[in-house]
Amino acid sequence: MQLQALIEKSGLLCVDAYAGTSLLGMYGRLGCVDEALEIFECMPKKNLVSWNIMISVLGQMGYIEDCIFMFTELRMSPVGISESTFVSVLSCLEEVDMQLGEQIYGLVVKYRFDNVAFVSNCLINMYVKSASTCLTEKMFENAPVKDTVSWNTIIGGMANNDRPTKALRLFLKMCVSGLSPNETTLANVLHSCSRTQILSHGKCIHAKMIKKGFDSDVYTGSALVNFYAKCDKVQEAHICFDGITQKNLVSWNSLMLGYSNRGSSFTVVLL
Repeated sequence: MQLQALIEKSGLLCVDAYAGTSLLGMYGRLGCVDEALEIFECMPKKNLVSWNIMISVLGQMGYIEDCIFMFTELRMSPVGISESTFVSVLSCLEEVDMQLGEQIYGLVVKYRFDNVAFVSNCLINMYVKSASTCLTEKMFENAPVKDTVSWNTIIGGMANNDRPTKALRLFLKMCVSGLSPNETTLANVLHSCSRTQILSHGKCIHAKMIKKGFDSDVYTGSALVNFYAKCDKVQEAHICFDGITQKNLVSWNSLMLGYSNRGSSFTVVLL
């Protein structure tokens, strides 16, 4: 607040958009929507960064209608629209209104941002949230550029939408494409292996994790514990659990689930 008072007193807010945009960014990071809106409305000069920050803040804080309204205002202004604008809008569509989503997709194509990887990834994610497998696959296949995030998004989407076999096939295609899987990829694939309970597939992923040094990470390590626990391999699950450097609630819950499924009293000891 002292910084804001100093900027207003010195008249920097009226000189150009940079000082006001910096304040917007600060309030946005703090989650102060009202303060950010107040600054935005007071700014006599706004640039594209100012608009994008405000749209992003509204979207992240769950003010979806306000976010879309501001996006519409920006479109009617002479400022223009960037790839980041669409990313901010698409990222806020948690409960996907597909009619709205399709309209935004049409605008992405109109502004020729559909060939930008991070915009395309947001569109893939939008269709994943809608649980429309066919549309998700079509969007993914039509994406001109596919990076690791693109593959992770569709593999994770298939794994979470009860399409574990499809997720495994996509993982193999990713490996053939030459892209290297990261922690997120392998955790998503392990989730699919947990659904199918095909032990040999999970063991192959486990080997990849060890090779890449991911097995001690809490995210991938917990996925390993969960996989072995669901395959009724409690001893292997416990070994993976012991290998995790910093355990979290998911790690503990996965291990205890494995023991409880076997009716073991060791669960009580763990608690």
